[in-house]
Amino acid sequence: MPSLFKFKTKEFLKGEAPESFTYWGYPADRDRRDFDDFNDHNDASFWSKHYGNSTMDTMCQVFGFFEVGQTYLIIATEDPHFKGYEKVRREDDFWLQVVRQLSDSLEK
Repeated sequence: MPSLFKFKTKEFLKGEAPESFTYWGYPADRDRRDFDDFNDHNDASFWSKHYGNSTMDTMCQVFGFFEVGQTYLIIATEDPHFKGYEKVRREDDFWLQVVRQLSDSLEK
C-alpha cells in the first residue's frame, strides 16, 4: 500500500507550483536498483520503455519510490508515467537536462 510523501518545490519548469506538495508513493527499498539515479540517468536500462524509479500497482496506477532527504524530478501530470519520479543527485543529471530542454522547446 502506498504512503503519502511531502515534497518542497526546489524548481519548476512550466506552469506554477506550490511551495510544497504531497504525492503517493512507496518507500525506496535499498535492495532494489530501480529507485537509484541510474548513474545520473546515463545507464541504458533507464531509457528502456517502462523502466524508472516507479512501479505499477494492481489497479494500474503508477507510483514512485522515494527516500526522505533526496531530490526528485517529478513530472506532475494527470496521467502519471514511469519516468515521472526520478531521483536527481546532480545538476548535470542527463534526465534533468533532457526535461529542461524539452520544456524550453515547448514554450517556443
